[in-house]
Amino acid sequence: MPEREWKQRKIWKQILPLEDVIRVKLPRDCVVLAVAVQYGQPVMWYSFHPHAEKDLELHEFRIATTGRSFDIPKDAKYIGMFMLYDGDFVGHLYQVFP
Repeated sequence: MPEREWKQRKIWKQILPLEDVIRVKLPRDCVVLAVAVQYGQPVMWYSFHPHAEKDLELHEFRIATTGRSFDIPKDAKYIGMFMLYDGDFVGHLYQVFP
């Protein structure tokens, strides 16, 4: 059995505003892992190589709500869904690539 290759990563979180389009500076090589609600706020977790901590670039995300029409690029990545206000608000987070 071949030896497993390991790589060093960090995991951080980003609180998300409830806006249709979100642009935030994150490490260049980050990988978005999940979205959930923490302490009543939508939060996104992402991992990145520790050396890229200060190598930031603008990343774009979209929040779509259940039952409402929206435009999204075909190559956007669906990250997940989250609920607020006892389920009255259901948001779906997409990552949009340049």
